Amino acid sequence: MPKLHELAHCRAGDKGNTSILSLIAYRAEDYPLLAAQVTIDAVAKHLRGIVEGDIRRFELPALWALQFVCARSLSGEGYLGHVFWDTEIFLLPFYTLTWPVAARAMLMYRYNTLPAARAKAARLGFRGALYAWESADTGAEATPPWALSRDGRVVPILC
Repeated sequence: MPKLHELAHCRAGDKGNTSILSLIAYRAEDYPLLAAQVTIDAVAKHLRGIVEGDIRRFELPALWALQFVCARSLSGEGYLGHVFWDTEIFLLPFYTLTWPVAARAMLMYRYNTLPAARAKAARLGFRGALYAWESADTGAEATPPWALSRDGRVVPILC
């Protein structure tokens, strides 16, 4: 049996407290083996102690890919349930193909928070819209002015 890294590569990302793992076969003929062997149970066993919530698996055979969405897999309250500016870059294409209702909800969030984005742009002297780096329900900037590094230094956040 070949090793997983010989058959596929993986991409990982996160949004809020959710990890997204994509497993993409190098060759089309290896996809059926990946689909059969890399199950939700196998991923849950491998990530035991890291993923506290449900794991959902999406199959994308035309892309020779599997995607796992792992809820409650990033510890801590640092995200506070906020939405980050790059959410759509990573998730919108995937959800457009696999979960159109979620894709529409993402776009509607941006549409509904457009007034806050326009206000931020105007406040900074720009025309148009400038979405918050980190926002909540209103779309207003919710990014803290600083964060602590691992060694305890205060790092200013400029946005």
